Amino acid sequence: MKRFALHLTLLLAIPFFLGSCQPKSQFSEYSETILTYPFSDTSSLPILANRSDIYPYSRIDGFSHTGQSQEWKMVKLENDYVEVYIVPEIGGKVWGAVDKATGKEFIYMNDVVKFRDVAMRGPWTSGGIEWNSGVIGHHPGGAAPVNYKVYVDGEGTAHCVVGGMDLPSHLQWRVDIALPPTTSYFETRTFWYNDSPFYQSYYQWNNSAVKSAEDLRFYFPGNYRLGHGGEANPWPVDEDGVDRSWYRNNVPFGHSSYHIYGSMDNYFVSYYHDEDFGSGHWSPVDGAPGRKIWLWSLAGDGAIWEELLTYTHGQYVEVQSGRMLNQNNLSSGRTPFKQPRFIPYNTDSWVERWFPVRGTGGATRVAEPGTIHIKYQPEGMQLLFSPIMEINGNLVVRSGEKELLHEKVILKPSDLLERTVDGLTEGTDVEIRLNDELIYSSELNYLMDRPHSSPGNALNDRFVLARELENRRSFGEALDTYLELLEEDSMRLDAAERVAELYFRMGDLERAGEYVEGILEIDAYLPGANFIYGSIRKAEGDFADARDGFRWALRSLEYRSAAYQQL
Repeated sequence: MKRFALHLTLLLAIPFFLGSCQPKSQFSEYSETILTYPFSDTSSLPILANRSDIYPYSRIDGFSHTGQSQEWKMVKLENDYVEVYIVPEIGGKVWGAVDKATGKEFIYMNDVVKFRDVAMRGPWTSGGIEWNSGVIGHHPGGAAPVNYKVYVDGEGTAHCVVGGMDLPSHLQWRVDIALPPTTSYFETRTFWYNDSPFYQSYYQWNNSAVKSAEDLRFYFPGNYRLGHGGEANPWPVDEDGVDRSWYRNNVPFGHSSYHIYGSMDNYFVSYYHDEDFGSGHWSPVDGAPGRKIWLWSLAGDGAIWEELLTYTHGQYVEVQSGRMLNQNNLSSGRTPFKQPRFIPYNTDSWVERWFPVRGTGGATRVAEPGTIHIKYQPEGMQLLFSPIMEINGNLVVRSGEKELLHEKVILKPSDLLERTVDGLTEGTDVEIRLNDELIYSSELNYLMDRPHSSPGNALNDRFVLARELENRRSFGEALDTYLELLEEDSMRLDAAERVAELYFRMGDLERAGEYVEGILEIDAYLPGANFIYGSIRKAEGDFADARDGFRWALRSLEYRSAAYQQL
């Protein structure tokens, strides 16, 4: 009986012992003293002029020219391969990230907090990764503390979840910064919720920073660079034959914004050729298709900003990921790249990964397991692969029907795989698979052929102009433009619907009701009009008519979730 009891005790202990050996990422919270140039003079009044699109935020106009030591709460996520630093008190931004194998930063980590008048309400500080949503610009809450939570889940992944609310739209946002235990990437899992019965401006870009350097090259897939106005020009070699993917070649162009467009691949790599090291970003097909490079001028007018925003760490470059293809101003509405909108009471979420790249000498493509670079030499094709996760499987290289390499590979995220495939020359068909997943094919160029320009100015259409104004929170101008259109054609039910919602947004329930009832007198089943009708009646306390409006709205996929929620 004692022997049975002993065996049972050992049997029960084994799962616990094995579980305790599973790798885990860690988190820590502590205070760090950083030289800080603070801000002050917060207005007691909300912004009513100039930036009414960020009402009810107030303006902040005091900026210090003298630094002082200040303690900041810091959250550190760490595994065997990388360290990630987060500052909840400065917008919840990632402050920086370090590759343990080399000791180098793959996300620029500023050594000073210099608040300067850059963001929509004023204070902004450079470096790391910031989360921007709402309308174009650095978010007005980017210098303010946010709520956060840190924990390690059952799979050993360390999390720091940051989030808050965009005051103008009541948009709820969360970013789950997650570091798995056996990867050299950390994930940002972004979640949005439109907590209102109105369409809201849909704008989201994650703004990361890397250091600038003469040997820096941008491997951003695509064949066009878009401007803020939607204009498209060739990339990476421009119309004058200049290869702008090299940082050093951008001297003549001043401050520069390049939104790289034209590829289905959602990745980008910033690579330092002298150091043989770089920073990478990847997201799934439903992730972040937007890719932007922002360069301060390489002349004296850019050096001024190095002094204003950094200390001893040197100049930086912004490499950004977004849910749209460009950070569009109003003139972009002339082109295909207009301002999207966020459906009432709807959610959106996606995943992105950020990681170091080591020893590859550049980037031909990034796939989910890591960065691939292919170089051709006299003896054949050289394959270099920097993994970002643990790999245990088969690597296969084929050309046509011929298998040229079939090898079992076991890799850690800190490793570099180098192989030479004899006899292959540039232009030969090549296919590379890892664990049966196609990670590279010379036959697939991943480029798109969708339109990138318009034959005319789309803003000449009054409805298009009004919708662009509305989606950019210029509600007064949008309302006036819709009303002008209805004076010309009273049967433009689409314009009448937008007028009804704008009056409802302004709190004028009587006029909103008049316009929406006018629409339903013509068409009883329009889902948008029924949703607005239901929302107005709910606000008035008329729940029977409110339910009637929502039951017709839910027949539309666009309004179904919101209508069920309201019911």
